[in-house]
Formats: sequence, structure tokens, C-alpha cells
Amino acid sequence: MKKFLTILLAVSMMSCAFASCGKKDSGKDDEKSSSASEENPAVGRWVPVEKEGTIFDILSEDEAYICAVQDLSETIYFDEKDNFVFSGMEFSGDNYDFDGETFVLHAFSDNDLTMKKTDGSEELSGEFQWTSGDLYDDVAGGLTEAAAADGLDITGDNIKTFMNCTENSTSLEIRIKVTEFELSDETITIGGKIFGEDELRDAEYSIDGDKMIIINAQDEEVELERITEAE
Repeated sequence: MKKFLTILLAVSMMSCAFASCGKKDSGKDDEKSSSASEENPAVGRWVPVEKEGTIFDILSEDEAYICAVQDLSETIYFDEKDNFVFSGMEFSGDNYDFDGETFVLHAFSDNDLTMKKTDGSEELSGEFQWTSGDLYDDVAGGLTEAAAADGLDITGDNIKTFMNCTENSTSLEIRIKVTEFELSDETITIGGKIFGEDELRDAEYSIDGDKMIIINAQDEEVELERITEAE
């Protein structure tokens, strides 16, 4: 569980980077701030320059996630024989079912872990989303409890767990939904309890190529870099 708490800590650290952000009076006409469209260059996945391993994923003008990624290759992976290896234990195809879409591990119970492919492929490699099972409940419960200890309310559909697999290699990604998220052509708002009492409201941002700059209330720059497909 320690590694999962490390992930939560990474998410919390990113929250601190934005916590003091607010509206900066620039004298611009509010009518110039229009709703973001699919062409808005802010849509995409961004990495804060000073917060390695944490991702700010903007899906649309009203949906975004703060994500933390950690390499768990030493703990959980599929090997070259398609065995599912977890914490040193090796489970063959007799211990799990996979129909090209849904994977169910049933080594100790009817549902140790259920996850579904999200990348469109029918291979054991690629991206899965954890959806249920004893292991899923343990991880989700641990993250929720750790968040509550820090005064954060992260439950239900607001937290999602994904696993990206290649042979003998796995990364785990925890995605926490940003509530009260709003993106226009000129400003960005991030609300919700994940930021405590301090929330980012109508903060101005600018994009130059693959770099985004958000200006906080102290006229400080929060710099992010875009994650490109090549990465």
C-alpha cells in the first residue's frame, strides 16, 4: 500500500502548485472569454515542470483529471508466457479469464481483480481500467482513507485506476476528477475539495507550442509541458 500512498502524495503535491492561483485583474473585457472548443490548444495531457510523475489531463471545457503515474513493474505484470504476476505470485491462464475485453483474476475468490481494456485492442498488453474485485477495493479504499486523513474527499467515480502493460512492465495511473472545472479561451477554473479552501478561479493562462503558463494571484508562473503522442 505504501506505493499507492506515494501516488496520492504526488497528486496532493500537484494540488499545492495550483492552490494559490486566482483571478488576476488584467482589464480585459469578459466578453472576450468564450467557451473552449475541441480546437482549444489547452485540451491534452500536461506535466507540471516541477512535479515529475504527475499529469494534468484536460479532456474538454468541463472535464479534467489530476493523475499520478508510478512504475510498478517489480510488483505486477504479464510475463512472456502471459502469466499474471503479482507480488511474486505467478498466475497462469487457469487462474484468470480474458475475452479480449474483460480480464478477471479468480485465483483466491470469484473476483480477485476485474479490469477492462480501454485502448481498443484485444491483447493482454495495453491499457486496462480496474473496475472491481478484492484488489481494486483494497487500493480504492486505501486511497480514499489516505485522502480523508489529509482532509480530502475522493470517492466513487471521482477516482479511477488504470494499468498500462507491456511484457514484464507495468505502470499504474490514478486519475482523480477535478470538480468545478471550467476552461475558456483565456481562463481556467479548478474547484473542489481536492484543493482545500484555496481554489483556482478564472486564472489566466497562455500556451506557446507545447508549454502552458498559468498565472497565480501572486503573479507567479505555473509552467506545464504537453505530453506528446511520441512520449
